[in-house]
Amino acid sequence: MKKINCVFCEIIEKKEVHAIEQNETCIAFLDKNPVSKGHVLVCTKDHFEVFHQIENQKIKLDLINLISSVTLLLSEKISGDYNIYQANGINAEQSINHVHFHIIPRFHNDNVNIELPTDKDINIIETIDSIK
Repeated sequence: MKKINCVFCEIIEKKEVHAIEQNETCIAFLDKNPVSKGHVLVCTKDHFEVFHQIENQKIKLDLINLISSVTLLLSEKISGDYNIYQANGINAEQSINHVHFHIIPRFHNDNVNIELPTDKDINIIETIDSIK
């Protein structure tokens, strides 16, 4: 199912991507605005805004298998070091509301900066209690 006004749905439907690999439900293509050489996006062909909306197990498996295949390809051809980045929702800084994973090859002294600052005020016991 495609969504009107979704950038990814439109470029997938029009085949306006530099596809690297794909399977029945997912596609991997070069990012039009790469942060490093070989920056690839892996996304579902059907429209899902956030990851937890994917209930179909085949789509989930296809997605993970394609991510795995692309990381192997990039490791052999571009760089064995990489980040896999994925965001869900506005507070997670998701810029396009279509499930997608960034696979970002990394190089010595590149300009990519992914920071995850530690929050020492978070209580682990309270967190586990809220999850249970």
